[in-house]
Amino acid sequence: MLKRFALPVLILVGFLLLWVAPLTARSFCPSHILPMFLCEDTKTTDWALVFFTYSLAVVGWFTLRSNERTAEAIERAYVFPGHSDLSDENGYIKFTFRMTNVGRMPAGIKEVGYRFLDRDKLPKRLRDRDWEWGEVIPYDWIIPSAIGALSEKDTRKDIKELTSPYAKNHLFVGYIKYQDLFTKRMRTSWMAMHLYPGKPEKERKERAGGDVWNGWD
Repeated sequence: MLKRFALPVLILVGFLLLWVAPLTARSFCPSHILPMFLCEDTKTTDWALVFFTYSLAVVGWFTLRSNERTAEAIERAYVFPGHSDLSDENGYIKFTFRMTNVGRMPAGIKEVGYRFLDRDKLPKRLRDRDWEWGEVIPYDWIIPSAIGALSEKDTRKDIKELTSPYAKNHLFVGYIKYQDLFTKRMRTSWMAMHLYPGKPEKERKERAGGDVWNGWD
């Protein structure tokens, strides 16, 4: 919300400052505090030119920042957690937890965590997490980018084969921390799903937690 109004607010502030500046300058002129060129009569067109230059500089700065964000969004790495097909072995769901980079740059994987949860709901916010991770796996590995890859397998890595400890409806939550090599920033992506043991293959899972628990930064 603040970013949306930042540009017009800065332009408005510049306009107000330029409107007040001549009045303020004249009040200091008798004391010779200000340079003479500020004490001279200034045409309206001169102040308009100053305001135009100021506005041009502000717009140029915002355009530069917008271009940087656009380039970052296009060129950066996007690593997402995922899984293989879910199998049901005697009422316990089994699958391979994996990661895939669909971005244009490689990424340095730093950490992977996951946990099976004996519950049916997740907190509305990530920071309200009230459990410890079942396992946190440290990484120091580069996953290739999607650009130039010979096949999808080149940008995918199996993390670990997992078997749920619950033979009833429950949740699985996982995350991946990685460094995007384009921006050098640390990123995190999340996934969460309901697991339904005993159901047909296409009905064994369902997205859980909405965009909050299935998003990325």
